[in-house]
Amino acid sequence: LAPLSPIFLPINKHGRQSGRTSGLFERTFEGDVPIVTFPAGMCSRSARGGVCDMPWSAGFIKRAVAARRDVVPVYVAGTLSRKFYLLARLRKALGIEQNLEMMLLPSELFAQRGCHFKIVFGSPIAWEILASEPTPVAGTMLVREMERLSAYC
Repeated sequence: LAPLSPIFLPINKHGRQSGRTSGLFERTFEGDVPIVTFPAGMCSRSARGGVCDMPWSAGFIKRAVAARRDVVPVYVAGTLSRKFYLLARLRKALGIEQNLEMMLLPSELFAQRGCHFKIVFGSPIAWEILASEPTPVAGTMLVREMERLSAYC
């Protein structure tokens, strides 16, 4: 996606980051440009009759505290196609670890053309508050709760 390269940082979800990519990520995080990250590292999945996020990683809390950056919870309302969620469930039921449904994401993106969706920005959480949490996981839970509250405003 070369046209998007000025606004997206490449992340290798299936192995180690290259030194160049890792350095670019660190420099960006230490700067003052807003960064959007998806703490679950992947799209939501269907579970228990609804669509929900996968478990969040605490890595974004560790990086935010280390770089002294506040965190703004953002809730993005939306769903993907039934085909996407069915493929994810089938893959999991068959015990296939490779994220096959990820191949559908380009078509899922283009299927949303012309559609509207809701994005809600919560109140910033100071990095000092996140640093005062007993663990990065506790900080993650705090941000997730604030994100949930934003979703209902």
